[in-house]
Amino acid sequence: MRGIYSGIQRYPVNVVAQAGDIINVAAGTYDEQVVIDGKNLTLQGAGVTTIIRPSSPTKLTVFHTYATGVLPGWVETQMASIVLVKNSSATILKNFWVDGVNVTSLPTGSNRLAGVLYGEATGTIDNLTITSIKTTGYTVRSYGIDLSAVSGSHNVEVKIVIYPIGPVMESRLW
Repeated sequence: MRGIYSGIQRYPVNVVAQAGDIINVAAGTYDEQVVIDGKNLTLQGAGVTTIIRPSSPTKLTVFHTYATGVLPGWVETQMASIVLVKNSSATILKNFWVDGVNVTSLPTGSNRLAGVLYGEATGTIDNLTITSIKTTGYTVRSYGIDLSAVSGSHNVEVKIVIYPIGPVMESRLW
């Protein structure tokens, strides 16, 4: 996909992107929510220097609504997320950070919070760092990654890399 844009959501994802496009996101901090709805795309950052960090909960305006068939107590739950992928069959998120440090309360109208949410979607999460997904005074859970599907089989491959902090201890299964 050709073009240079100052944000991810407004033009590259919503207006310009076509199925199968790779959106290369340059290094920088992006003050926005990213919603990929019904498009099979690859959203690819430049690694640790590409950060999606909304400046406040008011930036999160599109929610995923849990449908009938999910866990009891979750029906009609409004889930806010910094990155929301829904209604797609092959969306790849790759090589960027999702930082919720400034989302200090639940967005108005939402019941829960996630860093990345795949709702009724299939795809891959590859080399993402998801950090600070916790609102002040929030007694119910916050989620780094939330995967939800009731309308058939959806698979999300999550490629995990663990970077040790401090001494590494060896453990064995006997």
